[in-house]
Amino acid sequence: QYFTIKTKIKQDVYGQNLDRNFTNQARVALFSETTGLEISSASDNHSVRIINSVIAKSNSVYTGNTTQQAEKPRVNFSIVVNSNLMELTNLKINDDLSQILTQFRRNSESSFNTISGVKWTFVPDSLQITKTAGTRDSLDLVTITSNATYINDKISIDFGDGVTVNDSYTITFTAELDIEQNPIFKENGTIRLSGNIAEIEALGLNGTISSNATANIDIKNEILGKSGIHLVDAQQALWT
Repeated sequence: QYFTIKTKIKQDVYGQNLDRNFTNQARVALFSETTGLEISSASDNHSVRIINSVIAKSNSVYTGNTTQQAEKPRVNFSIVVNSNLMELTNLKINDDLSQILTQFRRNSESSFNTISGVKWTFVPDSLQITKTAGTRDSLDLVTITSNATYINDKISIDFGDGVTVNDSYTITFTAELDIEQNPIFKENGTIRLSGNIAEIEALGLNGTISSNATANIDIKNEILGKSGIHLVDAQQALWT
């Protein structure tokens, strides 16, 4: 004989951005028909790991970046919200670019040094919001995107007061570094970025929850570069 039951995870546990193991134990007992006393029993348990992601932040090198062609170094950021498809009301996302740590290593050096007093700025019109899972919402993502603000280095996205969000969304945007902020960026080397943090708040969560992009992003800063190829048929060398 098989019995199937469903259990619901408490909202205050599910809204913590932590993966957890949940264990359920079942016990069966055999009782005497004459005495009513227990004469035998058996039990078993099983654990299920719940992957609970309310917010997850990641970064990657901007594919079009090349400082050799006088473009500012750029990086793409991605924020995945509500992967576990919770009911979240008054959902707000904040990303403070001033928290980014910038380091630099000259080509002649073996280690990175922190560069103080520089900041990364939001690239206008780079913000995009797309639904990535779920079918319960019918939100106007174009309006939510256009209403987002960028004030004092902080990007703020508000899904609306009184609006309940049930599906999962991915937020992407690009930030760039003005290399004129420090003369060290006029040297050949590598720019390293780390430490960016995004925050989520909503009814249904245990306070404000943050997620940082843990990976370091290295961008080649090439002010002067030299390369050459051998043109065999012409018996020449072509230098760039």
